[in-house]
Amino acid sequence: AIETPLGTFSVADAPAQGQAVTMVVAADLVQIAREGGPGSIPCQLISEEFVGAMATLFLEAEDGTELKVQVPERSLGDLDIHSGGQFHLNWTQDAVHLIEEAGR
Repeated sequence: AIETPLGTFSVADAPAQGQAVTMVVAADLVQIAREGGPGSIPCQLISEEFVGAMATLFLEAEDGTELKVQVPERSLGDLDIHSGGQFHLNWTQDAVHLIEEAGR
């Protein structure tokens, strides 16, 4: 498991205890929903950007952490996207990529 300011997250290949890492999840592997579940991150929609058939959603967690999600534009109707809306983000364990921080 990885402990972060946003909570504790399960990962497929956990680092050694005390090893500093950066946890990365590709924006297109993040799942967004109106309802929260175990391990989900509550956040608020700040803005959206459209590029072709994809939409990039910019969100902010309760602690001020900025998060980004990419979804097909056609899925936005199901989410009822509007600025300031409340959402929950999550991802699968195998979507996490860990980058070891040197010198720590």
